[in-house]
Amino acid sequence: MKRRKEEPEKDEFIVLFTALSMILLAFFIMLNTMAVIDPVRSRKALDSLVGTFGLMPGFAGSDSGTFDQDRPASKHRALDDLLTDIERGQHKGMNFKRREDGRPVIELDANLLFGPMRHRVSPDHFASLDRIGQTIASTRYPVMIEGHTDAIPARGKYSNFYLSAARAAAVQEYLEHAAGLGPGLVTAVGMGAANPHPDAKSPRDARHRRVEIVFEIQDRSNKPYVLPEARP
Repeated sequence: MKRRKEEPEKDEFIVLFTALSMILLAFFIMLNTMAVIDPVRSRKALDSLVGTFGLMPGFAGSDSGTFDQDRPASKHRALDDLLTDIERGQHKGMNFKRREDGRPVIELDANLLFGPMRHRVSPDHFASLDRIGQTIASTRYPVMIEGHTDAIPARGKYSNFYLSAARAAAVQEYLEHAAGLGPGLVTAVGMGAANPHPDAKSPRDARHRRVEIVFEIQDRSNKPYVLPEARP
């Protein structure tokens, strides 16, 4: 008789324990689904492990997108040389500037790079884009290509946003094919008229229509990117 009384109690405990376990499992699955992975912290954690244990066999390291201006590395000398040549005017229709966070940007004049309302790269600028592609291939810095337009409504069949995205994608495609860049290193985005040129004088200013190649690199000390000859 005692065994018959104990068995229902054991069954109730098992059912209760199983139900509680399922509830906890569902809760953790929900938390995992809602979690946001911070790529910067993930990269720092990976760099810390690699720095401690070194690269293990079969592991392919990737660039973190950071550099140290106090100890110039050979891998970003190619970028320094390219930006210096642009500042000296050796590449027509290209300008070098810096974002507020120090990221170097190559600004391309879309009026020269493309025809009116076109999104096919002009052969006249193949050589300059080849140089940029070679620089990306040698430095392996991640690059974001941004297409920009003015705020004047487009007259053709393409909207300003579509045109900006198509032009950015055209530059991305050319660089990837010309320099043999792997997937993921270069990305493109259309900005339309969302970010007008800071030096423009009017909404019709031609400087609004541009493509910007942003090198996603950040100085560890958050200092602005400085070219070699300008460094103290």
